[in-house]
Amino acid sequence: MPEKIMEELLEDLLTHRISPEEARKLVALMDQPDTREKLENLLEAHFNSDKYEIPPDLERQRQVRQLLLEKITGRPAAPASQPTLASQSFPMPPASRRGRIFRISRTAAAAILLFTLAGTAYIWVNKKKSSPGTLSQAQRFKNDVQPGGNKALLKLSNGSTIVLDDAANGSLAIEGNTHVIKKDGAVLYDAGAPIPKGGSFVYNDISTPAAGQYRLTLPDGTKVWLDASSGIHFPTSFPTDTREVEVRGQVYFEVANNASKPFRVKVKNEWIVVLGTHFNINAYDDEQQIRTTLAEGSVKVISQAQSLVLQPGTQAWTNEQGEGLKLIPNPDMQATLAWKEGLFSYNGADIQTIMRQVARWYGVNIVYQDKITEEFVAEIPREVTLSRLLTLLEATRQVHFKIEGKTITVMK
Repeated sequence: MPEKIMEELLEDLLTHRISPEEARKLVALMDQPDTREKLENLLEAHFNSDKYEIPPDLERQRQVRQLLLEKITGRPAAPASQPTLASQSFPMPPASRRGRIFRISRTAAAAILLFTLAGTAYIWVNKKKSSPGTLSQAQRFKNDVQPGGNKALLKLSNGSTIVLDDAANGSLAIEGNTHVIKKDGAVLYDAGAPIPKGGSFVYNDISTPAAGQYRLTLPDGTKVWLDASSGIHFPTSFPTDTREVEVRGQVYFEVANNASKPFRVKVKNEWIVVLGTHFNINAYDDEQQIRTTLAEGSVKVISQAQSLVLQPGTQAWTNEQGEGLKLIPNPDMQATLAWKEGLFSYNGADIQTIMRQVARWYGVNIVYQDKITEEFVAEIPREVTLSRLLTLLEATRQVHFKIEGKTITVMK
């Protein structure tokens, strides 16, 4: 595409005249290697310019400009009087770990550009006259829903429960020889004297509701992240020659290395065996496959009479019955692991995949009024409100949504 056309598209974007069709063209350009660098250079030039006056009600777009400029140039943006999107909406792992968590397949500018496009599309759509019988966006999104947060329930060995999001920091319980502590929004199992071999196990269970997530550290030092509607059942110490836990939903592990005690995870009819590694398990009941994705190290996936050894950047699929174990050599690591970094990430995802994640994270039900066949490309922070997320999706494809209580209707 000629550079002049790209300049005109950016001009329309920054002066809030861009149409949805033009917005889709601009996002698509970020995926084309021959135009991406040109577009990034144009973005930097535009965003350094003072010629575009941003109305007060678009303060968030000013923050988008700051962050976009910083991401493109690698130079800090001018400090703002309020926290910017860099601190509010784009949580990232430490720099030393980013490369091994997942490979970034798109420029940061492409993801952040969606926010600018969505905000502009919102203005464009609401300036148009609604057709007879059609609700405006404000009417469709009047019943907004807040995103999920740190929520979980701890079930102790005696059957009693502790609501972790309500509990204060400090000691929660003594389970066997292990001290259970809440610290900085996570649970830590601090093992005391080891239980002699042959001693009895004491089990705990931590579960997250819809619109919840939680972190914990097991007594061996293994770190665990629980996504919404997920859980883990585990002993409060590991006295035998193996460390075994059972999970449900979606869970990410950073397993503490111990060559003498393999770490084993049971998920439905499947076992994952590791020594020390980082991996993700997605085993929700409403997903067609159980997916085990390896980020670092090595794991063996055992399902019925089959087994696979995964290398970093690969994935294993099987169904709930443990049949058809399959190796996926090049999965979308960014999309798979984005939830742990506080993001929704889609690179060609269908609407059903997206809405299953939305249902879990916002605690809502999904109803389809029309069949949507388009695929979506987006990267959106999980901390945005539901209406914001839906607005972003509407800005990139021919799809619309309506929020009624806890029900989301998907329509053309």
